[in-house]
Amino acid sequence: MSQSVQRLADRVARNNLDNQPLKDLLTDAKETADRAQAEAGDAGDQTGRFAREQDAASAEVARAGARASQEQAREELSALVEMLNQDQGEWAVRRSVEQLLAEQRQVRAQTRATGGQTQGRSAAELSQSEREDLERIARRQDELAQRASRALDDLEERARAMQEAAPEQARSLQQAASKARAAQLTQKQQQAAQQIQQNQTGQAQENQQRAEEALQEALDALDDVQQARDERLQRVLADIAQSLDQLIARQERELEKLGAALAGENAPGLDASLASLHQNTLGVLALVRREAEDAAKLASLVDAAAGAQAAGVVALRTQPPDLGEADAMERTSLARLREARDEAQRLADEAAQRDQDRVRRRLRQKYAEAMEQVAAARERTAPLVGDTDRRARASARAVAGTLGQVRAALADVRAGTEELADAAVFDYAHTRIDRDLARAAEVLNADGATPGVLRSEDGVIATLRSLVEALRDNKKDDGLQDAAGGGGGGSGGQPQPAIPPLAELIVLRGLQEQAALRTRSVGDDVEAGNTTEDLTRELADVADLQKGVTEQGESLLKKLQNQNPPRPVPAPQDDEADKPEEATP
Repeated sequence: MSQSVQRLADRVARNNLDNQPLKDLLTDAKETADRAQAEAGDAGDQTGRFAREQDAASAEVARAGARASQEQAREELSALVEMLNQDQGEWAVRRSVEQLLAEQRQVRAQTRATGGQTQGRSAAELSQSEREDLERIARRQDELAQRASRALDDLEERARAMQEAAPEQARSLQQAASKARAAQLTQKQQQAAQQIQQNQTGQAQENQQRAEEALQEALDALDDVQQARDERLQRVLADIAQSLDQLIARQERELEKLGAALAGENAPGLDASLASLHQNTLGVLALVRREAEDAAKLASLVDAAAGAQAAGVVALRTQPPDLGEADAMERTSLARLREARDEAQRLADEAAQRDQDRVRRRLRQKYAEAMEQVAAARERTAPLVGDTDRRARASARAVAGTLGQVRAALADVRAGTEELADAAVFDYAHTRIDRDLARAAEVLNADGATPGVLRSEDGVIATLRSLVEALRDNKKDDGLQDAAGGGGGGSGGQPQPAIPPLAELIVLRGLQEQAALRTRSVGDDVEAGNTTEDLTRELADVADLQKGVTEQGESLLKKLQNQNPPRPVPAPQDDEADKPEEATP
């Protein structure tokens, strides 16, 4: 089984699958299978020792050790089966919904591109090629509706099947399906398909947008339940960690008393004291199994510690007491308790990391949606520049309304995301976006579309693109990683913040590139003699942007230096230091 899981992990690596939950699942499964193998081997060793022992008391110790190892191997195998059965369901469901959402966005983009060429004409006025394009998009949209319907049925079926074994996961799946059905996901997709066939691409895009929102709500429902589960898990793990610290401290004291006995000192009641510790350990084991159902490795480690303690009690109650065997068993117990404490911390860190990952994923989604909306508004703005008739002015005011909605949505994101307060560069980017959107809307309402409005919209799009890129998972190391102190977090360390220093550096780099491009553009206009009032305002705004980038860069540098203070440099070694001092003449 261990080899099979390793082969799966190798396939994931070869195919470069970007799915951290799947990688984590395979890592945990490999570790669990390895532990089962080790425990089975230990059981075999203990059984062989039992067969060789002539002394009844020693044979009983070996028999107890063999039973404990056999039971531990069974526990590990059961944990492996449960792990694979439970996690694959939720992961597969999430993956299917994510794929549906990605494809729905692609279809809407195709609808927008084709509709830009065909909108406003009747079906009879379309060319054969255009009708075929619309028919192809409509078929794909209808296929998505059918797949979405099957996905919702699958969600509900999985929820029913998991109700008894994993009620929280079942509730997560049911809530996701209910959200999508309440938003009429499949109906909106089917309506969009019919509208595309009739060349009603504007209405089709609205229904496609509603379908995307429904799919996103389903994903958010999965996240919400997982978030609640992680928050509860962190509280439980804090209690378990405290209990494990107490067990470790007591086990250390038991070893000290046993050491005194081994040294020949009188140490009565060793077996009763260890038996009491054993009962306390079983109490912690019950807490782990009751409150942290998915912590199979943690439970197995505490169980192993309890088993070693039980074997130690048996050794202490033989006549005469086998102090050497008891010492070995208690040291094994201490090692397992310490491993359990480390495992509890690892699980707590993973839960905290998932929280941060959720924040980052949702932020990125909000920024991507805002960028798409502003890009669409920019497309509507461009044809209106220089046009001052009534219809153009009305269209400009409609664009201003869209920009106002985006501005309000981003203000809500800023106010509702605590993590942004610790990311000064992101906060500055929000300030720039808010000002550019307000300025563009004001001009559109008052004067209609102008080149300055286009520049403001371009600036917002560029800044949002930097924010989206900065929050992308598994960013490639392009030289910024070392500058940001390695990014930190993840496995093997403290949880990485939702907005790590590397993300701030990426946004800062994007703002600097934007300032450079706009500076060159202004320079070209000045050389061409275009010294308009609008250009003067652009020059002032670029100067303000460059000043802001410089200030944010200095602030971020200080932040990084505080987080990663320079290591002390060893004093140079004097080649003469080791020579004996010469007498002074």
